[in-house]
Amino acid sequence: MKILVMGGTEFVSSSLTKYLISKGYIVDIFTRGIKSIKYNGIRKHLKGDRKSIEDLKVNISNEKYDYIFDISAPQINLYEGLELAYKWYCSAKPDVKDAKMNKIDLVLDI
Repeated sequence: MKILVMGGTEFVSSSLTKYLISKGYIVDIFTRGIKSIKYNGIRKHLKGDRKSIEDLKVNISNEKYDYIFDISAPQINLYEGLELAYKWYCSAKPDVKDAKMNKIDLVLDI
């Protein structure tokens, strides 16, 4: 199973990433590339601005993820039109009524 974590350097996103890696998942992270990553096990460290549709397209439009976790998304419609994942877990209120972009209050036991 391939997972993308938006972020990966702050407490929540890095803890989530390390947990997913410990469970054997293939994990990529997408950060601004400002802070160093203080753990091992990620497949790819993608760098860009999550608020830039161009940065998202350049970095991840050729990827397909089973799950994407975005802990601090300001709005989920940033990802509108990008067919990137089967399920999205996002802290933002969903602005898009699309089956591929779900706000889930309880994280499933993946």
